[in-house]
Amino acid sequence: MQIFNKSENITPDFQGSFVTIGNFDGVHLSHQFICRKLAAEAKQAGQKSLVITFDPHPKRILHPNIKPFYLITTLTEKLQLLEIAESMERS
Repeated sequence: MQIFNKSENITPDFQGSFVTIGNFDGVHLSHQFICRKLAAEAKQAGQKSLVITFDPHPKRILHPNIKPFYLITTLTEKLQLLEIAESMERS
């Protein structure tokens, strides 16, 4: 799994990738299904898959007055869960 912190850092070999976009907080079963399906379809087409997620959470930007603001997972946990979902498709 490669991680890009900015869109301008995405390498040219990801051009034509299959993409999904979401916050993916918690990476629940539906998120895992989406990631596995994305990876499978990309692989079948000979392309890479790319998951776009957000940090900070969009609600923190759009509604900074919401306090306290809780997340299900930290960014580190979310990335670990996304990596597990990706590796499930490879096996």
